[in-house]
Amino acid sequence: MKSSQALLSALKQAKNGSFEMAQALVAELEEDSLSTEDLRTLALVHSYCGQEHDAERIWEKVCARQDVGLGDFFMLASTQIGLGHAEKAIGNLREEIAESDRSGQSYYLSSAAINLAFLLAERGGKEEARKVLRRLSDADGAYVPGVGQITKRDLAKRLGD
Repeated sequence: MKSSQALLSALKQAKNGSFEMAQALVAELEEDSLSTEDLRTLALVHSYCGQEHDAERIWEKVCARQDVGLGDFFMLASTQIGLGHAEKAIGNLREEIAESDRSGQSYYLSSAAINLAFLLAERGGKEEARKVLRRLSDADGAYVPGVGQITKRDLAKRLGD
């Protein structure tokens, strides 16, 4: 079975809760020979299977590639937030926002900005958090791993605004 097909099959198994089957399908893959798209799929398989450390490692490989894309740094940061690696996540959320600015596409911008502002506020960086929030409309919100859905208004209240 080709690696792309194996990965798609593994992802389907993982989404359906067949974690052992999914892990077996990806166990023999040579990570370094996978395309960036296949690495993204592999990271998702690991996440669905609860293998967050493996998912983080794979997202790091994706983000180190030349063809890193919009959303890749966000996915890495989200995984890192879930693992309690806030400092790494802050750097990767900044990278995601910079990638959004370079590309002119804002698909992940509000999610990245909300997560970044939340982490900064939690670490005492209230002024920088306010600066990040200025990029967003009042209605913007995002899911923060381990916390839940948060809006710009919610964060502004936390910051005393």
